[in-house]
Amino acid sequence: CDWSSDVCSSDLGTSGQVLTTQGAGANPTWTTPSSGSWVYLSSAAAFGSSGVDFTGFVSSTYFSYALVVSGMNLTGGASYGGIRVYVGGVLQTGADYNDAGFYTDNGGSGLLARNSSNATAMRITNATNLKQSGIIFFNANNFNSLSGDARPVFVSNIGGGGGTSTVTTYYTIGNYNTASALTGIRMYGVGGTIDGYFYLYGIKAS
Repeated sequence: CDWSSDVCSSDLGTSGQVLTTQGAGANPTWTTPSSGSWVYLSSAAAFGSSGVDFTGFVSSTYFSYALVVSGMNLTGGASYGGIRVYVGGVLQTGADYNDAGFYTDNGGSGLLARNSSNATAMRITNATNLKQSGIIFFNANNFNSLSGDARPVFVSNIGGGGGTSTVTTYYTIGNYNTASALTGIRMYGVGGTIDGYFYLYGIKAS
């Protein structure tokens, strides 16, 4: 509508546009909102799955990535939640993963430390049969190393609980021992299966 004359226009904009004010005395206009720094890439749901894979997403458009985890549950005898990576389209299963972190478990007080090196997966949680949620940040392109010999780095914060006395929080930083760019990641329950919803975002440098 023309706000000064109450005459309506047939201009309805296009899909995805929003009506934006132009200030006092001016008619609003349709504009396309910026996508922002975070860009949704893909998602997956798992129910008794051996793993959740995200591949083909790596691009120089993004500085880093974020995997949002919602309602994750380790089932089928899984001992912990792990991450593996793809390099050159091949899932890496060798003992080339390292991680270190802190966790609280079952409502216990204080932080407990743990770490592993030359493992076959990065550990991001050790809780089973608990609905857990959180976020995992990681880089994949190896372009930001001062030494020129970068390693893909993962930073994870996953927590959840099954009741008032059963709560766990897991903070982890880990890497995979390669100077090559990643081509994908796998989230899985080590030695078992995994349930949950997973959402992958790319984070632009600007």
